[in-house]
Amino acid sequence: MRILYGLVKGEFVPETAAEIEKLGEKKYFARVQLVEVLPVPEFDGSILGKLSSSPLIEQYNVADRAQSQIDRFLGLFKILEDCYGPKNSHFKLADALKTSQELFTLASNLRIRDKNTGVVTDLSDKKSYDELMVKLVKMRHECAHLSRSKNFGITHGDFRIKSWLEPLLPALRALAFLTVDRQD
Repeated sequence: MRILYGLVKGEFVPETAAEIEKLGEKKYFARVQLVEVLPVPEFDGSILGKLSSSPLIEQYNVADRAQSQIDRFLGLFKILEDCYGPKNSHFKLADALKTSQELFTLASNLRIRDKNTGVVTDLSDKKSYDELMVKLVKMRHECAHLSRSKNFGITHGDFRIKSWLEPLLPALRALAFLTVDRQD
């Protein structure tokens, strides 16, 4: 055990008769402070062997650091698509996400507040959850595909990034994080 200590000694110097009377014989003081110093913990390198090397962790980190909102959205969405997307081509992506009980369970603890309106959406409500999944899939489709001749798709600098895409990012980010955490 190691103890650090400090000692402060002093004398009160009264300036008035009232202070002299108040102090009396107690004009000297001392203060001692003792602190037990815990030993520095040793680094345990064995924990490094137990860390997960899931590619989802790297996918999440790269997507979350993306400068472009579109790239961030697509990168985070890939995590949901990989874990909860359809297992065969006959099933639609939105339907796969809506019917995933695991994803719904993760989402049921989330509440989303719209920055513009202040409206809070509780995702434990199945209807709200289903609506969010449909919006996420539609936005993914808009972000991933571009057909200028049909005026389809969201490009960098598009006004819809602020009004359509950005409100979905907090929920998508939370769901992607919870998914990665769950898979680990």
